[in-house]
Amino acid sequence: MVDGWFVDLNGNRIMDGSEQLLQDSDQFNGGEDIVAHIAENPTGWADINIGPFPDGHVTWNTGAPTTLHVWIDKPWSQIEPLADAHDVAGVSTPNYTGEVNYLRKGFVRSSDSHLMAATDAIANGETYLIKFTPDPVVFGLPVHPVDAGGSLDTQGKGVVTALRHEARLQVHCRGSRRQGCGRRKRQPGRQNLL
Repeated sequence: MVDGWFVDLNGNRIMDGSEQLLQDSDQFNGGEDIVAHIAENPTGWADINIGPFPDGHVTWNTGAPTTLHVWIDKPWSQIEPLADAHDVAGVSTPNYTGEVNYLRKGFVRSSDSHLMAATDAIANGETYLIKFTPDPVVFGLPVHPVDAGGSLDTQGKGVVTALRHEARLQVHCRGSRRQGCGRRKRQPGRQNLL
């Protein structure tokens, strides 16, 4: 926003040295070149903190910024590249390094552990932490108990459903194994557990 006007005595288009904003009472005896002084509108900017999630699976690189001064009306998708890397002599340099065998999950808001999405707004003074999680190819899927349930369908057949990690298995029973109890029906795009 235009904060005022000044006489550019040294011709560098920057208000410096003895140059100062003109007052309403200032008068000119001849032609003067005046330059607009542009100041930041403080309500349009936010200062946010960035850093590593405190679980030890990511290291903040030396020289990487821990604060960003950004436009407050920009969605996270436009802020995240600034949180991911900084410029060093014209080269984009990563701000952090993830531990081997851990995958980047994304930035979480420290106040509520919300994983930031592309359209999320930022908040002035908030802290955003980069989080890495174990690579399931290396560590395997996390062990969770199987969530199972049973019921009868409209034809009187028993239906058992077991859920684990998005895998779903249905077992249709009609009374005995010989009559079909124990037959597994694979759901499209899912894996059998048994």
